[in-house]
Amino acid sequence: MSTHRNTDDMRTRPDRPAPARALPSRAQAARVLLSRGPGGLGGRVRGAVRLAAVGTAAALVAAPLLADPVKSTLSAAERATGAAFHTSLRRSEHVLMLRDGLMRRAERNQALARGLMGGFGWRSDRQYRCLERLWTRESHWNERAHSPSGAYGIPQALPGSKMSAAGPGWQSNARTQIKWGLRYIRGRYGSPCGAWAHWQATSWY
Repeated sequence: MSTHRNTDDMRTRPDRPAPARALPSRAQAARVLLSRGPGGLGGRVRGAVRLAAVGTAAALVAAPLLADPVKSTLSAAERATGAAFHTSLRRSEHVLMLRDGLMRRAERNQALARGLMGGFGWRSDRQYRCLERLWTRESHWNERAHSPSGAYGIPQALPGSKMSAAGPGWQSNARTQIKWGLRYIRGRYGSPCGAWAHWQATSWY
């Protein structure tokens, strides 16, 4: 075989570099990676994607509970007890308001009685304490107190209409009732402490 190189061919066919191999696109490279077995890179990538999806779903479910757990608990409690709780609260507030009003009324009437006792010659603290205890047992110093027997007012006059002799408005006027009661005590027992001693022995005066 001749080893002579044809110089004409060399002149007419200049040397050209071998054509370059086309690089795979990003999508192709991803498919190659993901097409490998579960133990390879593709399997690990798919596993990571699944874990990320599960974590996102769990976060979406838990977010409302973690955002305001106290609110969720209170809502459940309100649904369980609901109207009964609020009704009980309103009743308690009403009772406290009534009690506060009665206490203020009693203090006002006690102060009025203390001022009127001087006109009957009873100026000592001892006599006032006896009167305070007596009428607290009888009526709690309520000018509208009434008993099933028909006794009425702060001194529990029976019948209540007899207090009209002491002044006007015997049904609601604390001054009229107290004046009548002090007159009754002086005429029957001599003093508030005498009336209180009788009440302790008999539960009436």
